[in-house]
Amino acid sequence: MLPQIFKSTVKKVLGIDSQSGVEPIQNLHKVGSNYHGYFIPADFLKSDSICYCIGAGEDISFDTELKILYDAQIYIFDPAPEGIEHFKKLVDVTARGRAAFYR
Repeated sequence: MLPQIFKSTVKKVLGIDSQSGVEPIQNLHKVGSNYHGYFIPADFLKSDSICYCIGAGEDISFDTELKILYDAQIYIFDPAPEGIEHFKKLVDVTARGRAAFYR
């Protein structure tokens, strides 16, 4: 325990502590559902932003809300069979003009 305390104290004195100068991000808002939502800075993205969303699964609420809020270019990747099948169903339902909620 003592070597760890000494090590962290030396890092702080030298100014190489990983938490040195860290300021909390202000003006965060939640994007997406309760299951698949994240907090991002309110003015972080613009219409010329490009977002790569990895691991969509069966909830692309974060991804779609990014598009709606910022009109950014959104690329969704999910190589898992479940994610691919879910996305195919969403495309089919949307093409038929129905709401994307199905059973």
